[in-house]
Amino acid sequence: MPTLQPGSGQYLHIEFVRDVKRQPERRRPNPKFPRPKPPIPEDFHQHAQDVSQDITEAVQQISQVRQGCGIEPSTLLVLEFSSVNLDLRDIFEQRFRAWVVSEYKDKVGNQDRYRFLVQFPTETSRQHLQEEIRLYRTEANNIEVLPLSMRQNFCDALQAVRSVSRDERIGVRLREEGFPDVESFYVDVDLWHPGDSSAARQVLKDIRSMCAKYGGALTEEVRTSSLLLIKVYGSRQLAEALLELDWVARVDLPPKLSQAYSQIFDEITLPDPVPIPLDDDPLVCIVDSGVISGHPLLVNWVIEERDFDTGENTTTDLNGHGTSVAGLVVYGDIAKCIESHQWQPRVRICSAKVLCHNRISEEVDIPANRRAELIIEEAIRYFVHERQCSIFNLSIASRDEIYRLERQFQWAEKLDELARELVRGLFMESPTLQLNLKLLPMEVIGQFRQRLEVVPVGVGLSSF
Repeated sequence: MPTLQPGSGQYLHIEFVRDVKRQPERRRPNPKFPRPKPPIPEDFHQHAQDVSQDITEAVQQISQVRQGCGIEPSTLLVLEFSSVNLDLRDIFEQRFRAWVVSEYKDKVGNQDRYRFLVQFPTETSRQHLQEEIRLYRTEANNIEVLPLSMRQNFCDALQAVRSVSRDERIGVRLREEGFPDVESFYVDVDLWHPGDSSAARQVLKDIRSMCAKYGGALTEEVRTSSLLLIKVYGSRQLAEALLELDWVARVDLPPKLSQAYSQIFDEITLPDPVPIPLDDDPLVCIVDSGVISGHPLLVNWVIEERDFDTGENTTTDLNGHGTSVAGLVVYGDIAKCIESHQWQPRVRICSAKVLCHNRISEEVDIPANRRAELIIEEAIRYFVHERQCSIFNLSIASRDEIYRLERQFQWAEKLDELARELVRGLFMESPTLQLNLKLLPMEVIGQFRQRLEVVPVGVGLSSF
């Protein structure tokens, strides 16, 4: 896939590959702009035989892996299909009752090329597909699942079928660092969502049994519309087995966060006393490593602190990252405050502690036993319900994986879903502290424009 260069105000490097609520296309044909047609095979008998053979070999490979893991080999199979000049998603989902868990589109010359990861709920649904290919090969006129013209276009467009390889399931950090040199360790495992809650429960049940078979355990789970995100603790043997399983989208080591801005100041002129906040001052929730609420520049401005099971058993910031971010939110451009000797707090904060201090690297980490998506979700939900927070600052990033070219990053997907569900959910990103004000009521937008100057920053509060 060619490298995409973002234009002004565009983010072409981010490819959103799955729109759950997408409606089937029902455009009327336009003779001035005809749709490209699927290529007609020179020998459709051989074409059908090749595709059918691809399916058979892929199913056999998946079944063999599943039997070794103790998982039913015939249900919820995941296969990858490629096609030319025809989007097959609606046919898979509406005609074969399968679930397209991921899809990709590329343009090569004058051809539209598609790839689909398709999960078949039952053996019957997959057999219906192979029967349609057989009918296409034998030029039969009887209608089973697809009308004749749809069968012709579907099979003409279909180019290849395969199972996803082990190598494609390896996450960025695991690929770069390899497996830890310890007997047992945590991994983040992303499973394709099978489409309904009942099937999802069965998948998780089977994965738990598989983990137990290898002496490991599924310790945590959280769901998005397209993925089942789980935390697994176990041996390398278990991780290797998961990498072979067709349900698995990705296996990776827990994310490592990028090193944050931090600086210790020798001398500054502190405000004396620090102003007392008003009840109508803006309120922002800092989702981070906690804050030092007794910091001389934050006294009185931390409304509530809560530790979301980070393992540190304290709401206090033991790293400094969260306190630094809190200073940026409360005061804006810290460098200007230092230069002007003017410290005017503008924003009250709540502290949601979801990160912990790594004593070896001196960086902040997601707790190894927690899924990042779940612990962040717990924090956001709590402060929405308890403090009616409508603005959240999440100034963290995985140094290995800011975005993914093949599908939306799972953190982003979970945050998107929370924002849609909670309606007023709002996220800022440091170091530029960009605000998306579209989701706020107009009176709140006006309040923030008057009280909060959003500026680029490069200096934060010191915790020590």
